[in-house]
Amino acid sequence: MDKRLCKSTHIIILAAGKGSRISNYTKKPKSLLQISNKSILESNIDKFMKVGAKNFTLVLGYKDFLFKKITKSYKNNINIKITKNKNYISKGNSYSLLLGLKKINSRCIFLDGDIMIDFKILKHFLKSKKFNLALVGKGDISDQECAKVFINKSKKIKYMIDKKFAKQDVLKSSKFLGEAVGIIRLDNGHRKKLICILNKFLSKKKNLKKNWENPLNIFMSKNNLDYYYTKSNKWIEIDNKQDYLKAKRIF
Repeated sequence: MDKRLCKSTHIIILAAGKGSRISNYTKKPKSLLQISNKSILESNIDKFMKVGAKNFTLVLGYKDFLFKKITKSYKNNINIKITKNKNYISKGNSYSLLLGLKKINSRCIFLDGDIMIDFKILKHFLKSKKFNLALVGKGDISDQECAKVFINKSKKIKYMIDKKFAKQDVLKSSKFLGEAVGIIRLDNGHRKKLICILNKFLSKKKNLKKNWENPLNIFMSKNNLDYYYTKSNKWIEIDNKQDYLKAKRIF
């Protein structure tokens, strides 16, 4: 993707959650944790700006007032929209994703706000000629922490699912590829289709707290999603204190 396309691609960052697994270490939203004298949020915004992105939507919830200083600092350089998941305790990041996707009307990239990623990985991901794309990294199928990616015979993503929830028939009918980094790129048509899936998925109360991998699997059963695979280990999803300390060592 060249800089012209990046300018017309909307970046959605999901940062509404409380981060219960790291709450005994910090009371800040995870995306505001500092790594190399910069918050995770600022680091991600800066990397996308470096490749030409100009339009951002932040989905906020927990302690959203803490983000004001950062968003204000960018107002002269990029366009930042804010949408709020006011019910972030009872409604998880599937709902946050729906809010973000409905806020825009263009091709997009969405990502979780607690991801740290090396700029080179992001740059190569964006250079892929395939637009409906997920970023996938190396992983261990026995690790039950991160979502695992399985592909079909056509080398399209078939499932993106926690290993502990994967049934034996899933493992037999598809090939394990790696771990989901947590960044997805969609054209505008696929964005609209995912909105429809999310609306139906979230109409059931039992789904309100579920992560976006769940409705995405429904989406992928009807729509192709390609992948870009990185061999680099310079990325991490920060769920707890150990992840945060590891991220500080890596970056």
